[in-house]
Amino acid sequence: MNRKIVFLGIFLPVILAFTANATASDLTQVSLNMGDIQLLEVGEVVRLAVGDDEVVTATILDTGKMMLIPLKPGDTELVVWKTGERQQRYRVQVLASNMSDKKAIVDAILQNFDRVSSRIVVDKIVLEGMVDPTDVDGFEKLVASLENVISFVKPVPESKEMIRLKVQVLEVDKRYRKDLGIDWVDSAEGPLFGTIGTFRSNPVYRIFPENDLVDWREIQGLIPISDKDFYPYSGLATTLTSRLDFLQENGAGRILAEPNLSTRSGESATFLAGGEIPFPFTDSDGQTVVEFREYGVRLEILPTADGQGNIVSTIAAEVSSIDTAVTVLGVPGLLIRETESTVNIKPGDTIAISGLLSTNDTRNIDSIPLLGELPIIGALFRSESFQEQRTEIIFLVTTEIVDTTQQAVRSEKLQKHMDELREIRGNGGIFSEQLAD
Repeated sequence: MNRKIVFLGIFLPVILAFTANATASDLTQVSLNMGDIQLLEVGEVVRLAVGDDEVVTATILDTGKMMLIPLKPGDTELVVWKTGERQQRYRVQVLASNMSDKKAIVDAILQNFDRVSSRIVVDKIVLEGMVDPTDVDGFEKLVASLENVISFVKPVPESKEMIRLKVQVLEVDKRYRKDLGIDWVDSAEGPLFGTIGTFRSNPVYRIFPENDLVDWREIQGLIPISDKDFYPYSGLATTLTSRLDFLQENGAGRILAEPNLSTRSGESATFLAGGEIPFPFTDSDGQTVVEFREYGVRLEILPTADGQGNIVSTIAAEVSSIDTAVTVLGVPGLLIRETESTVNIKPGDTIAISGLLSTNDTRNIDSIPLLGELPIIGALFRSESFQEQRTEIIFLVTTEIVDTTQQAVRSEKLQKHMDELREIRGNGGIFSEQLAD
């Protein structure tokens, strides 16, 4: 004869208080569909409690089994007490009829999206995970055609390419500016922008023109793509590099700085040719406060790779100069000029900018102590050739897309070589500790 244990709702809070210390890992998960009956082996039971008796009914049979009959879709907790006050807790999930079959169908439809998982929550199928950005539209249309499906799927964050920016700050004799091989846009107002690039033949070998009399396209056609027999030696100079070397050797130019910057595609990198100088001012309490402000030429470069081998670069230049028309406590203010330009270039090409600084910016160098000691532009301000307008400052920005895969391979090879050096050193080899480290 079946024995049914009836649990009065008034005792539920007391019983649940005894089970409050149990963790979710102690729960036995039970799932059943509407219309199903499930039997669980529980042994001898002293008493039984069901959190929500409108979701499921539980009956202890004489055979030592517990019979579960679903009443409506939902979740509830069930607690069984055995002899010695031992507890067994269950999390019972009642699913709508054939939800398991629906989930199987949904899984089959979405089998090509291997990073998407599904689970049943009451009478809904919840999707979680990520899909490639290119598949988002198709995935959303597919999910919209499915009933009782809720999607929390997100697109995979795009891995942006890394772009390396090599900045060179030059002081060049104005007579030799055209000899740099830069295609200047002289008709533009304000600072002048120009570009210079290398000829490209294939991913392995590059050709660098010596003059304009050679048809390099004919020579490029003689070199097969990725021909391993053509390897240039390390340090093969570009036209721009060789001409810069020529100008330096002849005293017609010099490199003031060569910083290297790195940023992700679509994010900006900033370079300041100058520094910070102190400016005193009076606050609301009448106290004199010193504030440091940037002075010099500030370049903000925003490169974006378009995925087709091009780089769109937006260059914003801000130039600070001494403004003697405005003084505070005897200290002149700053006059700020700004300009912005956007250019399309190929990786490896160089953007050239001139006309950012003029001799007017250096006439009041003695107004502020140590202004001539600022990095980069301090040397320029002390230059008599620049003061006499015989030279000008040119900024060169060379952009390259960083091949992170090749970079990782090179790092791995370098680490391997360093390990070999340490092993040789440990075995009493000829390499010193300083060399290996």
